[in-house]
This record gives sequence, C-alpha cells and structure tokens, in this order.
Amino acid sequence: MEPAGIVIGAARDRSGWLAGLLATVDTDYPVVIDWTWEFELHSIALGARSFQEFVFLPYSTEVLDNGLWGLVFDRYQGTAVSLSQTPGPFGMYMGKYLADDVGRLGCPTVPSKEAAVELEVDWCRGYAELHRYVTLGDLPHSGIFVERHGRLNMVVENAWLRRFKGSWDVDSVDREVARLATVEGRP
Repeated sequence: MEPAGIVIGAARDRSGWLAGLLATVDTDYPVVIDWTWEFELHSIALGARSFQEFVFLPYSTEVLDNGLWGLVFDRYQGTAVSLSQTPGPFGMYMGKYLADDVGRLGCPTVPSKEAAVELEVDWCRGYAELHRYVTLGDLPHSGIFVERHGRLNMVVENAWLRRFKGSWDVDSVDREVARLATVEGRP
C-alpha cells in the first residue's frame, strides 16, 4: 500500500471530462483512475485499498492551485481533510480520506444515482463523525452555469478547485438518472 495518492472516479462515458482534469493535475503523487459505473464510494473504497491516505476527486473537477497537494499530504499528514462543506462535510465526496477510517466505516455498494446523492450526506457525515478533520475551503452552489460535454453544469469553485456539477437539485438529478438509463454499455 502506497502512503499517499489521488483517486479520480470517472464514469466510462465521460473521458472528455477526465482529460480536462488530468491536464490540471501537477504532482509527483500517484494518480489512480477508477473507471466505474458504481459511483463515488466505489472509488473511495479503491483508494482505501491502494493508499494509506488519499484525495478523492470526481472527474468533472479541475485543479486551480496544485499547492493543494502539499497542504493535504504534508501539512495535514495523517489527518482527514474536507475539501467541500456543501451540502455537508466532505460534500460531493471531495476530500482527503484515511484508509483505516474508510475501512472502519465501510463503503456500501451504491445501486443508483439517487442512492449516491443520499449517501453523499449520510456516508460523508458518518465519516466526518469518526474523529477530528480539517476543512480546506468550500464549494458552495453558485448561479454560474455552463454547457460542457453535452450537459448543463453548475460551476462551483474556490482557490484550489473548480467543479462542474451535473446534479444540484431534484430536476438535475432526474435528468442524470434518465441519461444514465440510456448510456450504452452500462450495466
């Protein structure tokens, strides 16, 4: 098991997003890409099997300041770090996780987009309650929307990261559920 690294969760039909993220990552830490239809907790479980501590990023993210890696892995070594507080700690599952804590909490299999959205609040709150963690910025909802890679996205950002959210309310979740039902090759 490596001491530290970055895990990116990527849906198989979203390679354009992944290329955009990878173009913004500049670090010597190893990067693992989890091509999965099983949502964020699948990637977090993979990270816990691969690294003692790791940052999870969704594929539709861009890194604005690569100084982030020195903060989370050096300054906050051995400490969990929440990178978004919206809608709660570790919002959008974004943060640095400790493998032992992920193992203690466990990562359930996520059967649907709806379940992934519910677990974003419940599982992340459970992770945050395990012990002390550091907050490093937030990615609150905004009124900025852009069309990119065939979908409307809410743009949220801070000094470290920019995220293009495809789901931010009931209607946008319903659109993503409908889209996923039509994706070829998806189980």
